[in-house]
Amino acid sequence: MSAVKKKQKAAAEQEAQSDAEWDRTFANSHDALAKLAAKARKEYREGRTEELEPDNLSERAYLNSNIKT
Repeated sequence: MSAVKKKQKAAAEQEAQSDAEWDRTFANSHDALAKLAAKARKEYREGRTEELEPDNLSERAYLNSNIKT
């Protein structure tokens, strides 16, 4: 087998492993995602959310990074 073929085979195997890992991670995240979605819906119903303003995201991120808790 040529060096190029070996590199292609190794790359394909690595890609397959990466895909399998992603599939396992995604499958295991369902409960966490469901809990986050439920929390978001609850906060929305309670009026504790704000409309997203994409033009202000970078400014808001800067302001939030400087908040001391």
